[in-house]
Amino acid sequence: MLLLAAPAVRAEIPLVNGTVANRSGSCGEGRDLVVQVSGGSQSVRIAVPSGAEAGLGLSREVHRILVTDAAGALVEETLIWVREEGFRLEVGCPRRPPGPAAEMPGEGTAPGKGAVRVTLTNTTASCGRPEEAEFRIQGTVAATLGPGESRQVALPAERPIVVDVAVGGRRQWTFSVARPREGETWAYGCTQPDLARASEGIPVAFENTTDQCPEPAGGLHLTLWVDGQPVVGLAPGGRTAVRVAPGLHQFEVRPGLTMERLVRGQRDVQATFRIHYGCGR
Repeated sequence: MLLLAAPAVRAEIPLVNGTVANRSGSCGEGRDLVVQVSGGSQSVRIAVPSGAEAGLGLSREVHRILVTDAAGALVEETLIWVREEGFRLEVGCPRRPPGPAAEMPGEGTAPGKGAVRVTLTNTTASCGRPEEAEFRIQGTVAATLGPGESRQVALPAERPIVVDVAVGGRRQWTFSVARPREGETWAYGCTQPDLARASEGIPVAFENTTDQCPEPAGGLHLTLWVDGQPVVGLAPGGRTAVRVAPGLHQFEVRPGLTMERLVRGQRDVQATFRIHYGCGR
């Protein structure tokens, strides 16, 4: 059960402009690609010739990306988290090319003048599927983190910063940041710490009682999404609270870090309320 009162108005997620780049040549012979964007509030299909770039407008949320070649064969599948204007999506080379991989400077390394440091963290345990994740920044390995591990890194000077996260050698998550903030946290998993730990706003309670349901046995790990962004993952039987700014917001509950929506609703948040999914009260 999702306790949401839906007003007559609709919470719009605005479009922002970005670029999709065909980087298939980095994995060998370049080829023309077709990029299909779906799973968010949009469905977009765009052809990108080998080595070319194309403009793309997407909403600020997480989208599923399917990339195929001219014959219709699947090249890669990933999720893109669109955060801001000027985002960048690079497609066509789903595996890191073989060869030695340089690592970016991490903790204990003196940052250069004007360098911005951020924290990378692996929150896949909150999805119920803890996995080792390899973070790449501008194509260079920045950290390989087990579930629950974090590492602080100094960012290169280029902008935007393109971040890819690979599991088992294949990219599962990508996003870009044009204006990174000193000390912010970039996570792969169902919990985004900077969003989940927000200290300002109105508390919204989130409860997972799927452990009380007959199926599936043991319940589901659930993720609370706010305005198209995963905020916090919750194990069966768990409860927590997050803070959101006053106003109209779109809330969703999904299993793990997937595009499957269990429930969806919107609310003009002016006071504390509860989102409860599962069985029992």
